[in-house]
Amino acid sequence: MNPKCTRSRPRWMYTKPTIIVSEFQSRRVAIGVAILGIALCRQLLGGTLGDFKTRLEPLEKNIPKISLVAEAHADVVMDHPDAILWAIWQYENGFFDELHNRSGGLARVVPLGNFTKPNTSEDLVIASIRSWDDPRTFKLVADFLASKKEHKSKLLLFASRSGMPKDFNAHDFHGEIDFLIDNFAPSGDKRLARVNDLANTMNSWMWVCEFAAAMTRRGKYPGIFRSIQAEGGEEWTRNIQTDEGRYRLFDYGGAPIPAGRLAAQYAARVRRLLEEVSNKKTDEELSKAAEIIVARMKSGRQVGISGCCHAFGEEIIGDHISGIKPFQNPYGDTGIFKENLAEGDLLIWFSYVGMIAGVDKHIDEAQIDKITCYVPPQDNEATQPATTHQQWRGVDASGALAHVDQQWRGVDSEVEIPFPPKRMAAVSGLNQILLYHMLDEKIAALLKKTGQTNKIVPEYLDEVK
Repeated sequence: MNPKCTRSRPRWMYTKPTIIVSEFQSRRVAIGVAILGIALCRQLLGGTLGDFKTRLEPLEKNIPKISLVAEAHADVVMDHPDAILWAIWQYENGFFDELHNRSGGLARVVPLGNFTKPNTSEDLVIASIRSWDDPRTFKLVADFLASKKEHKSKLLLFASRSGMPKDFNAHDFHGEIDFLIDNFAPSGDKRLARVNDLANTMNSWMWVCEFAAAMTRRGKYPGIFRSIQAEGGEEWTRNIQTDEGRYRLFDYGGAPIPAGRLAAQYAARVRRLLEEVSNKKTDEELSKAAEIIVARMKSGRQVGISGCCHAFGEEIIGDHISGIKPFQNPYGDTGIFKENLAEGDLLIWFSYVGMIAGVDKHIDEAQIDKITCYVPPQDNEATQPATTHQQWRGVDASGALAHVDQQWRGVDSEVEIPFPPKRMAAVSGLNQILLYHMLDEKIAALLKKTGQTNKIVPEYLDEVK
């Protein structure tokens, strides 16, 4: 595929697109009050879960703006079906992984990295900014804007307007940020990065939903991935992971999906998820795991964390406060376990439905103990039909010292759609990141209570109750 043809000016090239999308300048007072309310609620609730709960209302109210951005890209895709949807993976690999080759996600998303670049004005590049306090984020945006003269692609940022640098356009850039979907952080403080990541991920899934809905209003629908653990999932995936399959637009003859409907369904599911992770059972499971982890730390042993997930794999690398050792090992390789942990150490392992076949054996071969976090296979038979390839079939771990249940179920797609594969948009990534941070904070608080330091970030621990 080589989309280099000459094209007319697309309909979304407004003079000040970010103002059209967000309308923040006309609502400064209202947004200021909302941000102040978020900051005050954080002081009362504390922790990642409490902070994320306070973001839900403004995120939901922003759905009409998200729909506008999706509508604009749908217009471009109708005129230019080969327009590419790029996702920047540098610095925010977890955000990229959550959108690329993901159950319930758009097949159109491809990586923008060191060896690829957009080449037309119809292409759209998306990126997530965890925190404006991180100097890498300024470089990410600055580098892209500086290259706009060459490719003229559009940039959609999932970020906070609060704390955003004022001097982007003071540099010798050849373009501007075309669209910004706000995560409603009260500031650019790096300590809010973990919640910003959750809000950006939620916003991105709502945008994906609204793009699919916008296409139905034009008589088409895009390729959506089905879980490889679902019936027929592997064959479906192979068919739309080709260059031709990724960009194919399928004819749609059903009732057009109104703007905002799918995003609202996703937001409602996220609300239920937050209630589910707040229940007594989950709190007891996390507390038991934290007590075992702290006891192992106090005995002088190493505690590591890894897993086979999309967004989770990168999130653990850059954001933890308890001193656990993060490392990436998506396929559960015995050698990587042995490189990072020694006999008698403890591993926290996250995955989707059970543990991938063979991983449990590899952990035992490394002679390390384990705490697990996944959806029990017996609770999720819908994603494990008899035809599921053995490589992907989840099994229950043997001999885990503790286990934390994830709350999602089914085929890892939550929003019902009237076209194949009938469901889209996952919450499992949000579920995993929430549970990880909740466990991390419990460990940190328990270490603080017992006088243990273990590489804890002291300024954040003041907020941990």
